[in-house]
Amino acid sequence: MPNPWGGGGSLVLMPTTPAPATLELAKVHLVAQNTNPFSSQQQIQDWQAAYIQGSCTLPPLRSSDGIAWQFFLDLCVGVVNVFQFQPDTVADARYYYWLTQNATLGGPSKYFRLMRNDYKVQISEGGVFKLSFEFREAL
Repeated sequence: MPNPWGGGGSLVLMPTTPAPATLELAKVHLVAQNTNPFSSQQQIQDWQAAYIQGSCTLPPLRSSDGIAWQFFLDLCVGVVNVFQFQPDTVADARYYYWLTQNATLGGPSKYFRLMRNDYKVQISEGGVFKLSFEFREAL
């Protein structure tokens, strides 16, 4: 039986704490537009599909939390594996529309992949980690 997120990879568990400090979310519609160079008439192709993409910024992390989040990002293996956001984040009234499969509070969580095959972590004096990553819905 195919996995529920389509494509390959395995499900990786995201750390449960801390919650993201900020989530920036966007909906990408799969449509194309071409303009005739002679008449300026436009042709639209609407593929009637869309996906969610975004970025997640975590609060400043102490060493143990920073390493746990770095380990999670390593387990994603770039774009290979998928993850779901923490249940508390998915159930948050600010985010459920974007993070649930049926856009309802308490609905099942969507699956996401990292946008790229790399990530960056900033480690400052005293072992404080600053970490953010970009993701997109796995379809």
